[in-house]
Amino acid sequence: MIPARGLLLLLACVWTGCAQPERTERDDGALRAVATCAPAELGATLRAHPEVTLVIAVDCGIEPALAAVADAGRDQSPFLIVVGARPAEGPMPDVCIEAPTGANAAIDMALLACQGAPTTLARYELGARTWTSANRAAGGATTAGPADAIFALLRNVRFPATATTVNKVALLASAQPTASQRTLADDVRAAASSRQNLELIESASVTAAVERGAGAILLTTSDPQITAAAKRAARNAADKSAAVIVLDPMLVAAHDTCRIGCPPAAVANALDFDPVRPR
Repeated sequence: MIPARGLLLLLACVWTGCAQPERTERDDGALRAVATCAPAELGATLRAHPEVTLVIAVDCGIEPALAAVADAGRDQSPFLIVVGARPAEGPMPDVCIEAPTGANAAIDMALLACQGAPTTLARYELGARTWTSANRAAGGATTAGPADAIFALLRNVRFPATATTVNKVALLASAQPTASQRTLADDVRAAASSRQNLELIESASVTAAVERGAGAILLTTSDPQITAAAKRAARNAADKSAAVIVLDPMLVAAHDTCRIGCPPAAVANALDFDPVRPR
């Protein structure tokens, strides 16, 4: 299962920097952390710290973060970055930073496996996606991770296929999914629906998926034990084996199989600044 993100640890981080009206002798234009707080306390924290010019809200959600900033009642709102949210229609903060689920990349790897290409034990690190009001219609912009170029090349590969060739890929989703798991499952379904000659099987077990002809299994887990059990079931299937591909934002090495995700470091890299913490 993919855990609810709190991967940057701080639920709401309030910073002040070079845009503050009055500069002090120690102010060299760098960002300085002045407070941290829970989402429900953000409005009060902003009122208590009028010098704040930048707010980074991690896993607070877009609407609650906007409401909290508005609740502060300031004449000039601070610059607001919401981490962990994908903007929909409607109001949005100055910047949203999203860790992509990796669904498209997982489908790419699954198709390769269905065509007979062996999967590796590689760690495929994706970059975070940054959204603003200017690029929302275009789907945001990616801060490229090490694996993004690889998947860009893979999407240009064309395999020989006939009209009757159907590649079967199985998605094993949690029976009681978290919000992030529901988003991931929806992304996998959308990615699969856009590919020709691909059938997405949603199965309760690896054995049942392989019996239905799946050539690749997509797991949404950060638990290597679940991965190990899935690999054993895939190897022991009656007719044939299937590749196991893990979607995991932590990219845990102990999965011992192909794993795809956007780790916390990639999300932090998209922020692109180095705050100076108070002494």
